[in-house]
Amino acid sequence: MRWLLLTVLCFPLCLQAQANDWQSDARLRKPVTLQLPNALLDEVAQELSKQTGVIFTIDPALKEDKATLFVTNKPAWQVLGKLVSLLGLKCEPKGDGYQLLPDSTLRQQEQAAVEWEYRATRRDAENTLRSWAQLIREDFPVYATRALDIEEEMGKLEQEKPVGWQDRRAALAEQFQQVLQIALWHRYLAGWLYRQFPSSVWRRLWNGETIWFSTVPAQGSFPLPVDALRWQAYPAGTIPRSMRFGICFDETKQELVFIAIIWHGDDAAEPEVEMYTHPVTPAPEDKPPLQTRWEKWQTSPEEFNRFQQKILHRKSLPAPPAEQATVADSLRWIAQQTGMNVIADAFRVPVRPVHEGNTLAEWLSRFTIEEPGYLRIEGDWLLFRHAHYWRLRRSELPETLVRQMEQKSATEGLTLDDYATLASRLTPEGILRASESTGYSFRFDRAPLQYAAPALRFWASLTAEQKKMALQRQPLPYVSLTPVQQKLFYEAMVHRLHERSNPLLLALLTTPEQQAVLAFVLERWREGAYTVAGERISITAESPEEMEQQRSLVPDTPVTYEQSLKGHIAFYFGLDAQRAVRYEVSIREKSTLSPSSR
Repeated sequence: MRWLLLTVLCFPLCLQAQANDWQSDARLRKPVTLQLPNALLDEVAQELSKQTGVIFTIDPALKEDKATLFVTNKPAWQVLGKLVSLLGLKCEPKGDGYQLLPDSTLRQQEQAAVEWEYRATRRDAENTLRSWAQLIREDFPVYATRALDIEEEMGKLEQEKPVGWQDRRAALAEQFQQVLQIALWHRYLAGWLYRQFPSSVWRRLWNGETIWFSTVPAQGSFPLPVDALRWQAYPAGTIPRSMRFGICFDETKQELVFIAIIWHGDDAAEPEVEMYTHPVTPAPEDKPPLQTRWEKWQTSPEEFNRFQQKILHRKSLPAPPAEQATVADSLRWIAQQTGMNVIADAFRVPVRPVHEGNTLAEWLSRFTIEEPGYLRIEGDWLLFRHAHYWRLRRSELPETLVRQMEQKSATEGLTLDDYATLASRLTPEGILRASESTGYSFRFDRAPLQYAAPALRFWASLTAEQKKMALQRQPLPYVSLTPVQQKLFYEAMVHRLHERSNPLLLALLTTPEQQAVLAFVLERWREGAYTVAGERISITAESPEEMEQQRSLVPDTPVTYEQSLKGHIAFYFGLDAQRAVRYEVSIREKSTLSPSSR
């Protein structure tokens, strides 16, 4: 009896000890089958709980993290092991179950990779300015003339082709590239300024500020040499009366930006603006340690070739679905065709179209080329992580918000405020990503985010009363805005001015004492379309009246017609609608059915 009692008392302790190590937890030997594309980790945890009977939860820090799993009849502990290893997670006991948590060490490595890449870009930008400064030994016209002379001599060699001309031309091309670094006046001036001003000034550049220099006293500007006017006009231009010269470092776009605001007449005359950019991209071999680690982790080309040999003659039929949206769609197809189990991270990055190969091996090879990432094969497991996922994590929109918008788009249609809410959640990296054609994959029209994210972010910052005034076409003066709103106003103007330069607006925006004349204005209008369609007929009209006239000419048309509206919104940042930067978005409203008056 005593031994029986001891056994009963020890049994819960044994279970608890077993639960402390999920890899040896007998409950997790149960096989699971998971079909979870682009799933939130909470959804993964819920499905594991459902199939194993063991309660899985996630740490709140992981609420927006996602994964893709296509697994068939595999032990839960094995799936869990692959998942936590790939995504950098920890699985710790919680009650009688387990909780998934981020591995703080790995998250620190990801943050270190982001900071490393930013430092590398800043270092390249600083080295660029320093190299220009070190090359300057003579006046600007000397280098500009030398570059023209070398270019002329290279052209003459190509025409005459004397003995040994190719070696001579190669040597001249090398000289030309070095001279050209400072044979452009804005580069020469930037190098000259970098040499003249202390590091404390340039530290502001690396902190995201635009550093301004001026030939005349101006608030917030450093002195600009009068010689800069002569350099800008060389060789045959008219020397301007005054100039402001700005330098900024766009860390997200990885470029140095140079802005020259030039006055040829008096202060009342509209200035001339010149804008230049210079890319500052670190060398490909210059990479963070985390990237090196993942490159070593992925399956080597030799091992991948051996895997391809196993499926060399297997036909890739049917082809991948045409409606592929993200990598998860391609991975689902791979899992179906190869019978492999797949675990991957998940981001809303549109998949690149991959055409069917003659064999599955050829198609899979093309997938690995088209989709940048780290792919590893372990037996019948295929593991995948997006390349530079530490960057994607910083630009990814919250999945719960995107799903809400997708659902609303399908049932009600999205509004201006909905798009503004999405834009307000974009980071600087997200704004850049949204502007690219391959930035995001949504099940709704992403054009408003692609073409007007900065304006939508400003709209999201306005109060209900401010929005009401704007919708009534009342201007919102810049000086009436809060500091946060002024910052977003400024960002919206600068973003567009970098694409389409406007001398007057750029001068106003960059002169603090003149910003009081700036304002925000909004215009809004709608376009409607009315359609009716039957088995043998289709009618489209611009108004209900026109629709009824068309219907009266055709017998037996359907009794209802569809009404679809598209809302157009124009955002203006500047003096007025004629002198402003403009963003325009079109938002399709949900179609409705209306009965005929017949």
